[in-house]
Amino acid sequence: MAVVATPDPAEILRPSRAERWGNCSGSHALEPLYPEDQDTPEQREGTAAHFYVTETLYGRVWPVDTLAPNGHPITAEMVECGTLYLDDVLAALADLRREDPEATFYVEAKVYGHKTIHPKNEGTPDTFALSFARRRLIVWDYKYGHRYVPPFRNLQLTDYVGCIFETFGITREQSLEWSVSLRVIQPRNYHREGPVRRWDTSGRIMAGLVDDLAAAARKAKSPTPTTQTGPWCGDCSARRGCDAFMRSSASAMDVAGDTIPHDLPPQAVGLELRHLKRAAKIIEARVDALEEQGLAIIRSGGTIPYFALGHVVGKERWRVPSAEVFALGDAFDMNFRKEPEPVTPAAARKLGLDPEVVAEFAHKPMGAAKMIAADDTAAAKAFGNY
Repeated sequence: MAVVATPDPAEILRPSRAERWGNCSGSHALEPLYPEDQDTPEQREGTAAHFYVTETLYGRVWPVDTLAPNGHPITAEMVECGTLYLDDVLAALADLRREDPEATFYVEAKVYGHKTIHPKNEGTPDTFALSFARRRLIVWDYKYGHRYVPPFRNLQLTDYVGCIFETFGITREQSLEWSVSLRVIQPRNYHREGPVRRWDTSGRIMAGLVDDLAAAARKAKSPTPTTQTGPWCGDCSARRGCDAFMRSSASAMDVAGDTIPHDLPPQAVGLELRHLKRAAKIIEARVDALEEQGLAIIRSGGTIPYFALGHVVGKERWRVPSAEVFALGDAFDMNFRKEPEPVTPAAARKLGLDPEVVAEFAHKPMGAAKMIAADDTAAAKAFGNY
């Protein structure tokens, strides 16, 4: 791969955000004005999960309970979920190398779409495999979150394909003869398609999608980008300051409050339900945006009428490594082994362990910060402090 000059990080059109700037050109200019919190419990967990699978592909195995570089522990769930990803990558690579022993694969390698998509476009796919002899490309994306992500016409993966072809010197004309497999591995989303999803398509179809994405990139970098609401708003950090999103969510609230006649015919039921579900997503995203803005104001010393800062109480867990929990059970002639993890603190109490002893070895960690209604006693009791 050639060494390429890297643009200013603040100006990069990132593939991980292609779903947003590819549909809403204004999001690229707005998001830097509303930076998102990079240290939430969910983000730390996701970073650690990605670290585990990446290290395993490099042949470096990290046991359960060891800490990832960001300080988050590697959990048994990460190991179990990561197995789905690792199995698919290794099986596909083995099949590819049976046909082409020279096939190669790359883990978190930087690729560039400076000519194909935009001079400020580059990113790092989780994993991809190339066979020049068979003219085949496989791109994997590991999603540890819960929100459903499909591989079909996925803009992030489309961006990666364009970048990979450019980085490895595969011209547009040559790419038309390639086959492409886009794969999303999402163990914690329970969808009828299953956790391992793939879209096998042709380089010719991908070339058209890459061309469309290049046009969207030019629009995102133009002097007059525009905003467009849609499902991508839920992940946009700028939604709390986006005029189009504010107006769209307000309109959605009006629609949600309209009187709906009874005895709708099937066609009307389908249309109305489809419309209201989309409206509900817009309202939910707007609530999330206002919560983020409110949390930022409170953290900086301000106040928000009717609301206060709270923290979700996390699920009770052991504060000591699994080996110590096993030893604790052995000391009281109790079997706390539920391989590869110990039983939960609640289960230990049910087995007869004194609650005071459990309290010494277990705790409920503070979860994510939330906005709670200041005058809602019932809601307040669900939070640790506020």
